[in-house]
Amino acid sequence: MKKINILFNNGFHYPDPFIKGEVGSGDNKIKISIIKSEFDLVENVPFIYYVCVGSGLKRYLGLKESHEDKKVIGFLENTSNKIKKLINDGNGYILCSYMQEGHVEMEAYKNLHDYLLRHKIDASRVIFLSSNLNGHLQYKNFCKKFKVLTKNKLHILQSNHMFESMIEVCRSYELGDIQVPPEVENNSDLTVGINSIEDIDLNFLRPKYFLCMNRNMGRGYRIAILSLMLENNLFDKGLVSMGPLRTKSNFPLGWEPDDNWWIKDTLLKNKIWEIQKKLKKLQPLQIEDEFVWKTDGLWPGFDFKETYSKVYFDVVTESCYATESIYCSEKTYKPISQLLPFILLGPPGILKKVKEQGFKTFSPFIDESYDGIEDHGDRLLKVFGEVKRLCELPKEELKTWYSDIFDDLVFNQKHLLSSKLVDHENIYNIIWGMLN
Repeated sequence: MKKINILFNNGFHYPDPFIKGEVGSGDNKIKISIIKSEFDLVENVPFIYYVCVGSGLKRYLGLKESHEDKKVIGFLENTSNKIKKLINDGNGYILCSYMQEGHVEMEAYKNLHDYLLRHKIDASRVIFLSSNLNGHLQYKNFCKKFKVLTKNKLHILQSNHMFESMIEVCRSYELGDIQVPPEVENNSDLTVGINSIEDIDLNFLRPKYFLCMNRNMGRGYRIAILSLMLENNLFDKGLVSMGPLRTKSNFPLGWEPDDNWWIKDTLLKNKIWEIQKKLKKLQPLQIEDEFVWKTDGLWPGFDFKETYSKVYFDVVTESCYATESIYCSEKTYKPISQLLPFILLGPPGILKKVKEQGFKTFSPFIDESYDGIEDHGDRLLKVFGEVKRLCELPKEELKTWYSDIFDDLVFNQKHLLSSKLVDHENIYNIIWGMLN
């Protein structure tokens, strides 16, 4: 049996999905052996020094994420010289895991390279893992820009953690093994779960046109599209949410303070800047009985099936927008799981990635050319234009369209539920190959 030895730097106390007991089967089975202490490390026995990046790409390097941060210490400050020497001598690799997230800016690579240089760690002995589906190309572009700094290059691994998390959650729903989050249990009349084929009445005229959930308003692109919706009186046609400034436990969600720097059109920028003043007065905005945006997380597991059955399409405002990163969070897969078509407000190329995963999309009824628009302001206007156009159609026309594409929606849900969980096996096989 193949084996990977992992020494875990647990100085950041953040749960991470990377560690598994074993993956694969037969001759391809890989066992994960946890080394309890650096004193158990043996020279010439390869190992992974695992560092959980956590919720931000600065704190693990000893950099402050915000003014609220107290003094932070980077992971190499509490790493012994013995471990550093073994790494540089080729006995193993440092693995920096940001597997649970995928919004990675080039600044993150710059900060990591600078940090490794200061601590005299060879960057070629470091693996950076994230759910950025554009990570390889993005880092390649970074290396072209910083040729001297990247003489020794990081190893970039791409994950799709949220895709597989949604697979697992939806399978639990399908089997009736629903672990209701404590924030929901006994506090909502809505049913947690996903819509089955039997739940859908194709003759029913749904009361609203679209759904648009926005828990964290600390995202300028969410403020921008909701401002345009508000100005065009679309809120009455949809189910729209906006989370509060802070959750119950005082976790900051906020309201982005900048002026949407990624919009080049000054008139559009100023227009949104004015409208958003009215929008902010509506915050927080709750969808019916869906109070869960008050909590510290809306991970897979917060799914009210009735909400999705009241609309004809979902306007998904993803976790990143004006960036080279492409990150499909649970937000992309929720409408798929709920038998609902969707429009994605995300970085250019995100819809292409979804199609590469085997899902069907909704052209030509929805003009999906927005996905190829590089200019972030123009892409915003294109997405909004499609939402507005659909909301101007007679609802009976959307009802007919929904019925016509229902087989595609069923295909998407079945594809999600039947997809294999291969992420960890693929990643561990790559790592095993590097160590051997």
